Amino acid sequence: MNEQQPEAAKTQSHVRSKRGLLRMGLAILVLLVVAGGSLLISLRPTPSPIPRSIREQAGYPLYYPTELVGDYRIDRGSMSLSSQIVSFVAKDTSGHTMNFTLQPRPRDFDYASFYNKSLLHSFVFAAPEGQAAIGKGDQLMIGSLLSDTTLVLISGDSSQLTSGELQTVITHLKKD
Repeated sequence: MNEQQPEAAKTQSHVRSKRGLLRMGLAILVLLVVAGGSLLISLRPTPSPIPRSIREQAGYPLYYPTELVGDYRIDRGSMSLSSQIVSFVAKDTSGHTMNFTLQPRPRDFDYASFYNKSLLHSFVFAAPEGQAAIGKGDQLMIGSLLSDTTLVLISGDSSQLTSGELQTVITHLKKD
C-alpha cells in the first residue's frame, strides 16, 4: 500500500499542474481578447459629424476636426449648406464658439495678401491636409486651411481662443 500512495500523490500533482496550466492559458487568452478589442476600438475611424445630405450636395471634399481643444464639441444642429458654403459651430460649456466655414478653393485668390492685410501677427505653417495660417482679425482669432480643393476658415473670440489651440484644431482636420 505504501507504493500506491506515492503513485496517487504523483497523479494528483500531475492533475493540479494541468489545471494550473489550463487556468494560466485561459487568463492569457482573456487578456489577448481584451487587448485586441481595445486596439480595434482605438483604430476605428472617427465618424463624420457632417450629415450625408450635406456631404453629397456640397460637391467638394469637406473637412471636420477629429480633435477639439478644451471642452468644445461640434453642435450637429448647426450644420448648414448654402450656395456651396458649409458652416457649423463648435461650442464649449461656457457658450464660447468656434465657427467653421468651408467652401471650394477659390481660383486666382491671393492668399498671401489676405494673410498680410486681414490677419494681424499671422503665421503660415504646413498642416497634414494643406497650407495653414493663423492670425488675429477684428477681435477674432482666425485660422485657415487651404487644401487642393477646399478652403476652411475657423474663427473664434480672440479672448477665448489662442493661436496654439487653433493650430491644434487645424492640424486635426480630416477630409471627409
